[in-house]
Amino acid sequence: MTSVVITYETIYELLRIEKSKRDLQSLDKDFLLSAEYYLREKKAILDSQLEKSEGAFIGEVSKTRKQLENAYKILQWIYEQREAKIVELALSTAHTGKRPGTDNFLETEIVLFERILGELTTSRKRFIGELIREEPPARTTKGAPKELKKDERGSSHALVKFKEPVPQFVGEDLQVYGPFEADDVAPLPNQVVQVLLKHNKVQHHENT
Repeated sequence: MTSVVITYETIYELLRIEKSKRDLQSLDKDFLLSAEYYLREKKAILDSQLEKSEGAFIGEVSKTRKQLENAYKILQWIYEQREAKIVELALSTAHTGKRPGTDNFLETEIVLFERILGELTTSRKRFIGELIREEPPARTTKGAPKELKKDERGSSHALVKFKEPVPQFVGEDLQVYGPFEADDVAPLPNQVVQVLLKHNKVQHHENT
């Protein structure tokens, strides 16, 4: 026996709650075992009714079969609702580096989350790595961003002042920067500075 009792009504309610809430909902840690036990018991009842499927039992057979079919569908829908949320959490983590709490995750869902996050992170690094290796297009002198000063080329960072608000973004080093407001001063990696200069978002700032 499992520690939590599953019925047709409880799984239907779990689906309703999971669909109505944005966050991943808490499930008993033995939910999968309990659901498996419920389906097995319901299947045993159906088999027993089929052996006696005469007269009054015909209606019971139809009712039990329908409940069993619907239970399979509801459990699948619960999984798909939770799966979509886990994929969204993995995407958010890959973009921001902020990991979610896993209190409401089942053990199998933690494994799924880590696998998706690993694939997303690897793909992201590979994609950005390819971009970095590409030769940048030739720039004309007119309108070209100001080159880093000679003393700044020897450093990995440059001090810049923002001309306008800039929302949070991810640099080529996969680090999250910002958000920044107009007149904010910040030291940033040279590669990031060059992109911001190109788009006229910042200007070099002199220490005084």
